[in-house]
Amino acid sequence: MTKKMGVVNDDELMVLDLTSAERDFLFHGLIEWGGPGRMTDALAIVIGFDDAEDFRSSKGTLADAIVEGRGLSPHNWRRALAAAEICFASDTLGVGLEWEDVGVTSDEETFEAMRSVQIKITMHGIG
Repeated sequence: MTKKMGVVNDDELMVLDLTSAERDFLFHGLIEWGGPGRMTDALAIVIGFDDAEDFRSSKGTLADAIVEGRGLSPHNWRRALAAAEICFASDTLGVGLEWEDVGVTSDEETFEAMRSVQIKITMHGIG
């Protein structure tokens, strides 16, 4: 079942109306792990994955679904957003200072996209 608005349970899929900048932020925030960003078991667990291997095996599927505009469960929206936030912002855990160097948008554009995604997720009762 796919739902567009309202508070949902974690079994329902939700489609968020994302801009290309918001999709790019989430996409790159997932796929850049494994380059400059190194996912650890402890961090993966905090984000909501079983371990780093679970993250590595899930990130492509999540990234593809986001880019293609398919629905994700609230749990997966939260996991994707948390991974992207850390990848973008943290220089000790994620890409951080190298964000623009890996070919992603500017820090300013990314920050605006991140805030916008955070608001959309909160407004849909996912956060």
